[in-house]
Amino acid sequence: MLITATRLSETAAFKGLYSVAEARHLTGVSDPRIRRCIWGYSVSEPVFKGDYAAAEGLKTVSFLDMVQIRLLSRLRQEGIGWARLRKAIQKGTSHLGTSHPLVTRRCRVLGKTIYVNVADHEGQDQLVDILTAQIAMEPILAPFLEELDFHDDKYLLAKRWWPMGKDYPVVVDPLRCFGRPILTKWGIPTRVIADSYSTTKSAREVAEWYEVDPDSVEAAVRFEEHLETRTAA
Repeated sequence: MLITATRLSETAAFKGLYSVAEARHLTGVSDPRIRRCIWGYSVSEPVFKGDYAAAEGLKTVSFLDMVQIRLLSRLRQEGIGWARLRKAIQKGTSHLGTSHPLVTRRCRVLGKTIYVNVADHEGQDQLVDILTAQIAMEPILAPFLEELDFHDDKYLLAKRWWPMGKDYPVVVDPLRCFGRPILTKWGIPTRVIADSYSTTKSAREVAEWYEVDPDSVEAAVRFEEHLETRTAA
C-alpha cells in the first residue's frame, strides 16, 4: 500500500523524516550506500525495508533507517559483504518482528558475533547468533550502540541518538523538530544557531537572541563544524 503525502507527514512527526542528502550529512554515509541499503539496485535487493519504502517517488528515510544504515555502513567498511548483512537483518527481523534489529536494545555484540536477545517458548531469554565475522565487532559496534537511547516497549528500539556522545548537549530525536539535531536543553536546531553565529561571530550575542547560554551556542557551532568538516573530507 502506498503512503500518501498526508500519511507521510503524520508518520514523520513520530519517526523523523530525512532526505538522502540530510542522512548523508548527519551520518557520513555516502548517497549510493544509503540507497543500496533501502532501495537496492536493479541487480541488488535492498538490505532492509525502510519505514518509507512504500512512499512512491520519495527517497526519504526515517530516524531508525538512518541509524541502522550508519551501523551497516560501518560493518561494510570492515569487509562484511552486503549479502551477509542482508541475511543478518532478515534473521534478526524474523526473531524480533522489526526491520531494524541492529538498533534495538536486544542487539548484543560479543567478540566476533552479533546476537539478538529473544525469549524462548518458556519465556526465558536466549541469545541467537545473526552474524559472525572474522573480525572483532565489539570494538566497532559497542561505542555506536552506546550513543543510543532505547524505548521501553516490547521492541526496545532506538528512540534518540547522541551523535557526539551523551555528555555533549546535542541530540537527534525524531519526536523533536522532526529529528533535526537540536540543543538538548533548549530544543533549538543546531543549524539555526550556527547560521546566526556565522553573521556575528559572537556566542554571547547569539545566546541573547535565543535566550540560551553561550556554552550551548559554542557547542552547536562545533557540532555543525564537525559535520561540515566530515562532509568535505
